[in-house]
Amino acid sequence: MKKKLLMVCYGGGHVTIIEPLYQQLKDKYEITVLALTLAAPYLAARGVPYVTFRSFKELFDPEVVTTGEGLLANLEHNGEVQYEDSLYYMGCSYYDLVESVGLEEAKSLYESKGRAAFYPEPTLIKIIQSLSPDMLITTNAIRAERASLSAAKKCGVPTLCINDGLWIEGGLSGVLDIANDELADIICVLSSEVKSNLEASRKSRSARIVATGTPVFDSIKLTERRKKTNQLTLLFADCHLPKHFHLYPDIVGDPEFAFRVREKLNVLAQEHDWKVIVRPHPNQVIDYSDYSNLHVSGKNDSLHEQLAQSDIVLTNMSTVGLEGKAMGLGLVTLEGTVFNRYNSFYKAGLSTPVFHESELYNAIIEELERATHGISLYEGLATENISREISRYLGS
Repeated sequence: MKKKLLMVCYGGGHVTIIEPLYQQLKDKYEITVLALTLAAPYLAARGVPYVTFRSFKELFDPEVVTTGEGLLANLEHNGEVQYEDSLYYMGCSYYDLVESVGLEEAKSLYESKGRAAFYPEPTLIKIIQSLSPDMLITTNAIRAERASLSAAKKCGVPTLCINDGLWIEGGLSGVLDIANDELADIICVLSSEVKSNLEASRKSRSARIVATGTPVFDSIKLTERRKKTNQLTLLFADCHLPKHFHLYPDIVGDPEFAFRVREKLNVLAQEHDWKVIVRPHPNQVIDYSDYSNLHVSGKNDSLHEQLAQSDIVLTNMSTVGLEGKAMGLGLVTLEGTVFNRYNSFYKAGLSTPVFHESELYNAIIEELERATHGISLYEGLATENISREISRYLGS
């Protein structure tokens, strides 16, 4: 009889870790993928079966529906995610928040933090108990991914967490707190350097830490750069840069910085005949109608194909920057934002920094002229390495 795995993931860089792992393991294990928010359309487009909170609606209090309807009435609905999936995700998450801290405190937390206030552990306990998996697998995102780890531990289910990049703490990324809170039995990290950093920093020694790599980089390792022209091509992994970020309340950012960067890139593209491809954050809506010289990527455009055609990656903190480095591209990063409080590709010695849009041209040219070689992150393929760890733990 096949052992059962429960994989939990959000969209963006999280589902791109889980989906190839599912493909690697689907014939050996009985797998349920719990898709959160934008993970659902991504998986659907690739023919991967999945469930959402809605799939377990018989487990929840009827108040979840009215709660979800009330929240969605005040939000712009993302057409990619089915309305009922959003309803149950929001409804369950807010219902759990109210049960945890009370109605007034829940209202205050949601008003100040938005979805970052959510931690739907009770919902995930119900789902885990109904599925009875032999292991839960997720990445290091906050909210429901982290809640799935703590829920699994309370249910006595072994857990494996995959770190999505270089960072072990800070911002929305990292697994140091997961290690210290003993939420994962196995923590898979990108490289031996990340493993050493985590080993040196953690207080709890309970988790097994393994440098497996992450599946999103497997195809990068197998992709060759193949530029067709001599035209400088820059891939901009864009996102909002807010004034405040709840994890760092003492830091004040400049929300206009991102707009000025877009304007400057639009001018530079015209003046120097550069091709600038903009890849917006998948969870954000950004209006590029004023930037006629920027090529805006479609949601279904292959990131790795775009990287293969590019010379430089420009980003703030996106994993796309690290993927570009793995292919041998130059890396320019926007610094001094609310997201750079602890972690930065520049601080890690991987990029040329830009603190003001006027520095963009020189930074891009500097990276273009620098002899760049792909950085080696891990041995073999991450999907195979992680599969080996699962098999080792479960004895399968």
